Amino acid sequence: MNENHALDVVTGLILELNIPGLDMVAIQPHASLQSDLGIDSLNRLILLVRLQERAGIELARVSRDATEFKSVGDLTSFMLQHA
Repeated sequence: MNENHALDVVTGLILELNIPGLDMVAIQPHASLQSDLGIDSLNRLILLVRLQERAGIELARVSRDATEFKSVGDLTSFMLQHA
């Protein structure tokens, strides 16, 4: 998997959350999940569950906490490292 594909997957998963007012243009690697994209703690957990399902990654196996993911780039890097 390359970085563009990982970013596309993460972008798609974020868009699936149907957050009001969220524009695809705003979903950039540097974008903060909370302050830039409006992803609250519940939606962050939903996003991580979907990421696990889509990429076949188990967060428990790699000792990661949901709070460690602050940006789109964090999620993309995580996918690249563990998918």
